Amino acid sequence: MAEFESTGPLMTASLWPITFICAVFLGLRLYTKLRFRGRLWWDDYILLFSWICLLIEVSMIQRAISFGFGMHMVDLAATKSRSDIIRFAIYVRIGLSFAILSINFSRVSFAVTMLMLTTGWWKSFVWLAIISLIMMMIPALVLPWAYCQPLEKAFDHSVPGTCVFSTSVNVSYGTFEAGLSAFFDFALAMLPWKVIWGLQMLRAEKIGLGMAMSLGIFSGAITIIRAISIVRMANHDLSYYGAYVTIWNTTEPACAIIAASIPILRVFVQEKNSSYHPENQGYPLSTVGGTANVISLRPIEDRKRTDSQTWITSHADDESDKINLRENAAPSGYEIVQTNTFTIEYVDENRSHNGR
Repeated sequence: MAEFESTGPLMTASLWPITFICAVFLGLRLYTKLRFRGRLWWDDYILLFSWICLLIEVSMIQRAISFGFGMHMVDLAATKSRSDIIRFAIYVRIGLSFAILSINFSRVSFAVTMLMLTTGWWKSFVWLAIISLIMMMIPALVLPWAYCQPLEKAFDHSVPGTCVFSTSVNVSYGTFEAGLSAFFDFALAMLPWKVIWGLQMLRAEKIGLGMAMSLGIFSGAITIIRAISIVRMANHDLSYYGAYVTIWNTTEPACAIIAASIPILRVFVQEKNSSYHPENQGYPLSTVGGTANVISLRPIEDRKRTDSQTWITSHADDESDKINLRENAAPSGYEIVQTNTFTIEYVDENRSHNGR
């Protein structure tokens, strides 16, 4: 039997490792939250839902590959039955739908985190981002299913049927949606710097924490690449070249999930590092910049373990207990709480300070 050129193996070799690596980062994030905080919050559940959608997308694409996805359309028509092409089209559509869900909810998760760290019109902007992402997602979910009947006509124009509008409309909306999503990625990635830069911390610590919380900018860059891939694919073989858009569709939410997990993993890494280097000590934080910030300094009960760490966590305005990655497992030292928006903790067992 003749071998036909296909991008199916490329998709298989790319999508599953991306999904697995993403699962590792997300798993460590959830473990760290449960280990040090004892519970998860809404942004964690939304991020978990995003990864589940990603897994379903990759599974559907793998199924579509078995029916010919990735082959040139001329080879597909020559070697596959019409029922196989229909199944291939349906699985691709299902995969695309879950990719859209994964992409948008990975962004919504980070935006929900930012809701707890912002006030005033910055909080309003974050709400605007959340609402816009959800509203843009609805047409993106509907259009692939609605614009051509039967479904396989979207891939093969020789198939009898009708299309409500041309492929260019679908491509144009996909490009618009990707562009606006990239804007929100970049905007949300910059917000943590506003929160962090006003704190009295070492500059290196500010930069490290800010960079960790701004990695979503890479997701925005991938979104732009995906938009370019959609435009380039529009006038080519949709089955063969659709593989590249599919890979970017998977990489985009995976990058967002990893970017949202890394700031939490700093706590995990710091704890592991302190277990190997117990002599490491931090520095006491005394104030949070700005007259509007109210802080208090109080000791944490003694623990047997010795380590020192600094991090920033957040809580909703109506929560009676602060969300704290180490509220149940912190060694002795001091903590500084900015009660109106977020919590900063410093832990040091080897030193004691009585000043503010």
